Parts: sequence; C-alpha cells; structure tokens
Amino acid sequence: MTLKGQRQVNWTEAEKDLLRESYGKETAGEIGARVRGRDRRAVILMARRLGLNRSFDEIRNLPRYKWYRVDERYFARIRPEASYWAGFLAADGCIHPTVNSVSLSLSEADVLHVEAFRSAVCYSGSIRFYQNRGGYRNSRREARITIYGVPNMVSDLWINYGVGPRKTLTIKPPENLGDVDSLAFIAGYVDGDGCLCNGSLQVTGTRAMVAWIKSVFDGLFSGKFNSRAAKIRANSQGKRCWHYSVGGFRVSRFCNRIRGLSLPVLARKWDGYEQWLKTKESIPLSSCYWTQEQKDFLQSNYQVMTGSRIAAFLDKSIGSIKQQVIRLGLSKTTLLRAGRSDEELVKANAEN
Repeated sequence: MTLKGQRQVNWTEAEKDLLRESYGKETAGEIGARVRGRDRRAVILMARRLGLNRSFDEIRNLPRYKWYRVDERYFARIRPEASYWAGFLAADGCIHPTVNSVSLSLSEADVLHVEAFRSAVCYSGSIRFYQNRGGYRNSRREARITIYGVPNMVSDLWINYGVGPRKTLTIKPPENLGDVDSLAFIAGYVDGDGCLCNGSLQVTGTRAMVAWIKSVFDGLFSGKFNSRAAKIRANSQGKRCWHYSVGGFRVSRFCNRIRGLSLPVLARKWDGYEQWLKTKESIPLSSCYWTQEQKDFLQSNYQVMTGSRIAAFLDKSIGSIKQQVIRLGLSKTTLLRAGRSDEELVKANAEN
C-alpha cells in the first residue's frame, strides 16, 4: 500500500516467499517491517491473494504474545470447583477453538461472579465492560472476560467435560464424572441456565443434557416422589430446547449437598433459596403436616363440626381440610360443609 501520488511497488517473488514462510508465525506488522516497510494492511491483502487462509488471530497463541498470566491447566484435573466452572461455561460461556479462547460474559450486576472465575483460573487480565446492542439483552451493560491463547484449557474442557464451541443446541452431558463432580457440574449449569426459587429447580438445554440431569437426580435422591413434578418438555422453540423441573425433597437434598462442597455459586440465586428455606423452617410443622391424632380427630368430627371449626381447632386452612378429606376418602358432604357457619349448616341439613 502506498501514499497517494506515489508509484505502487509490486511484490517480488522473494518477498512473497518470505511472506509464505513467516505467515502464521509473526504478526502482519512484523512481516511488513521486513518487506520494504509495507504496512499491516498490505501484508494481509497479499496473504489473501496467495491463498494463505490461516488467521492472524492465531498468532495470539504464541508464548511471546501472551500478555497475561493464566492457569491454562485449570481444568486438567477433575475436582468439584473445576466441575462447577465447567458447568457454568457449558451454560453461559463461549469457547472459540480457532483462536483458542475462553470467554464469559454476564450482566454487570453479576460482575462479582465474573471476578470469581477470573480469580479461580488465576488470570491477570482485567474485566471489560460494554453495552450489549443486540438480541434480548439489548441495551444491557455486561461484564466480560476473554482469555486468548489457551489451547490446553480449551482441550481440557472438551476432553473432561464435553464443553466445546457452538454448544447452545448441541451440547451433550459430560461422561465419566463421579457423583460429587456431577452435582458440582449441575450446580454451575443451574447458575448459568437454570432457576432456583420457591423450593423448585428448573434448567434449560438440549434434551440430552436435561435428561442426564434428571437421571442424576433420580439416581442420587431416589425415594417416593411425585413423578409429575419431574417432567422434561420442549419450549416454544420445539425440539431445539428443553426444560426440566423438579421440586420437593430432591431439591432440598441437592442444595444441602452443594452447600457442603463450598462452591463459588451465584449469590443472587442461592441466597433466594436460603431465604425461602428459612421462611419454610419458621412455619410450624402442625400447619404443614398431618399427625395421626389430627387425622383421627377429623374422621371422628367431620360429620358433627363445620369445616371452619375443624380448621380453627387443628390450626389448618380450609383448603388443607378439603385435601385431607379427599385423601382419607371421607364423605363429600364434608366439602360442602367446609367453611359454612352453624346457621348455614342447619339450613342445608333441613333442605336435605
């Protein structure tokens, strides 16, 4: 490339040979400095004409161009903390094998979680903030960390956890993980693409991934439970994206196991669950569960007392009384009686 008014100097065969030899080993600026002072753009244009398809971005993988320190083999050894971050990257990360980069971008409100990942992999680079301009995240400020030139990290994520590029609609569950690492991976995946609220857990992903998560829950937290609360279903996108939801004691046991592992979980999701748990624990057991004495009292008095009086005596709601009547197989007249005053009850009996 020449200045306006200057005569363009064509590339000699020797210069083209030098470009072929150096391309992919040095930056375009370094090659241009060795070829009669040509600028970076001139080197890139000639490389395209010569059919050199390797991207200059790959130069970032060379050790002399790595400006920041990072634990590149962080995911080489499978352990709960690494499994958690692998699950989070499987849900919300970006893997780019061409330039061997690992990227994580979250809302600015979750910048502390991005900082936790940066600290975990010992990355000395900084977190960048930017304004997202597209998609459903339009006009949202985000915090991003992108680690370039880490082929070993990219390879370890793929070999140990099955996390690779273009994973949104194709990701498969990890293989050969133990029970603890499977739970840690799921915890990271839930923080990235899940919801934990009001005692229930929901995740979104490919059918293979959500089916694997369901199998882990059913295997580790087996027992008598309502199978209707653990369905796998497709969302509005059809069979491209699937949901799995579960509640009850399996979620409680899962959360207790995760709390025991001391993982760097996303605070805003798990703090909400902790608050719900405290609220639930503050409710007397008498308002949640029926003792045998309470059931016997209901069976003995449901024909002689109104539903409101039974509810007040047992410290239960009318809805709880109705549900227990159905479970015990009592007369449906109790359902008609529940909530009525004595005068209404006398009038109803006279009509019958």
